[in-house]
Amino acid sequence: MTATETNEKTQEFENVTLYTSGMFGISATACKTLKVTTGVRYAQYNDAIRVEYFEPRKRNGRRLILDYKPWLRVVDTANAIRPADPLIHTGSGAKVSRYSSFDPRYVTDFEDALIGVPVLLAIGAGDREKCMRCTTRVAVTHEGGSHVCPVCAGEIRRENGDV
Repeated sequence: MTATETNEKTQEFENVTLYTSGMFGISATACKTLKVTTGVRYAQYNDAIRVEYFEPRKRNGRRLILDYKPWLRVVDTANAIRPADPLIHTGSGAKVSRYSSFDPRYVTDFEDALIGVPVLLAIGAGDREKCMRCTTRVAVTHEGGSHVCPVCAGEIRRENGDV
């Protein structure tokens, strides 16, 4: 592909809610207009995603570039759900984060909550893994090289078959 050729593809939406993953969970943004362009060249990435949107009652638009492991969901505002609070209350009145930063369970928990909600656009898969014994789909962090299901202690494999 030469420098002048691109394989960009743009989709436009109106009155939708944009969900993106971040350091501590999922953020939801109501959008009056939304334009998502895939296949954008950005830095060393040839397949970045450019997201441009206007929030309701705002004059200025915003732009995001999603590059490394992009994840986003677009849902009609009428069907939008609120993401879980990334912070939980402790008994002493303080708040702590539900999981560590960038934990894949933020995404998989939200994807579970989205079951039954019509999604207009889905880009990027959550780090979903499947137990080979009980076939439960679980979000697992492989700290210390562990590939064991927390439900039945069976072997964990990524849904594409990788261990």
